Amino acid sequence: MACENDFSCPGTLVCYTDVSWDERDAFCDCSTYYGWENLASNCTDYGPGTKFYISTASIVMIVSGFFICIALSDMSLFYHFPEARKLSKGVVTFIYCFLGLLSQVFLGAVQLGSATSPLESLKVDEFSEEKLAKYGIAERFFGMAELCFVFLASLNISLVWLELSNKINRMSTNTASSKKYQRIVYAFQFGFVAIALVGVTLGFFYISAIIGLPYIIFLLYIYKRGHDEFSSVLKNALVASDNNQYLRLARLVRVTAITVSTCMIVYFVSACIFAALIGIDWQEYSKRGGVSLVVVFLQLTHLVATGWMAALFWYAHINMTTLKKSMSTAAASNKAKSAGSKSPAIAANASLNVNDTVAISEHNSHSI
Repeated sequence: MACENDFSCPGTLVCYTDVSWDERDAFCDCSTYYGWENLASNCTDYGPGTKFYISTASIVMIVSGFFICIALSDMSLFYHFPEARKLSKGVVTFIYCFLGLLSQVFLGAVQLGSATSPLESLKVDEFSEEKLAKYGIAERFFGMAELCFVFLASLNISLVWLELSNKINRMSTNTASSKKYQRIVYAFQFGFVAIALVGVTLGFFYISAIIGLPYIIFLLYIYKRGHDEFSSVLKNALVASDNNQYLRLARLVRVTAITVSTCMIVYFVSACIFAALIGIDWQEYSKRGGVSLVVVFLQLTHLVATGWMAALFWYAHINMTTLKKSMSTAAASNKAKSAGSKSPAIAANASLNVNDTVAISEHNSHSI
């Protein structure tokens, strides 16, 4: 059946034009993007491409869902200790990670919904010549939300490291250089969110990945700085003396920096290849009976983003766990002092400053 665009084809069939893997100039066929097969059964058969799409979407959803369960457990801190509700940099990072994981769960769910709905398609607007799967718009939205929150968390965690590094070295976070760095990070966060919103509003979902290059470069610089900074901290006499807590913090930062930097590089390369293939012609690289090369790189970006977010969340999770232990210890100590002195005023003097990234109690407990 000859066609001019997707809506020249019946049902969910897609119009293919001038592809090297078929002799016809223009014809209607099952969507090779999702891997649906068998025209005779209205493309309801799942081919290799469909199975790949479902498998990768399931991995993203299950892994992110697992970490969300841990995050929900961490949130008990806010219920038991009202002091922790103050939006310190560590808590804000945790919130970004939670929202990012939530976006990934919804992304995996809508991808599964699209891949398993071969009989339903969506028209974007009256001028559109492209058919989308049932949850096509939702896929794009949650894909952008995933990217947005993973970038915000990555940028914000650098501020946590700045506080930690300065406190280990007995420096103030209110110095001119620290304030300047914080302003730069906030400006980059605002700029990235603005770009993401423009991309979603105008439909430039794939171009946004390329526009994100300056942010990737900036993030790589931040994480290299974090890695180098804490490599020197490990050799610091203060750390090497009798404080194993600082050693653990420094090692954790180094591991997080290396993991996130690797994920960033792989993500950006995959996103650029994906955007290039979409720009050239996704149909050419989505042969019948196989797995679309476009989908391979798209799902690779989501899988890498899942690992990226998991690394950031694990850092935030350890931060929350340490903060909870510190507050529990301090609360128990204050209760004992209050009972011993029979003076409620002592408990009032023991308010906790959750902005502190390192020293939080007399018991050498630390929040990162």
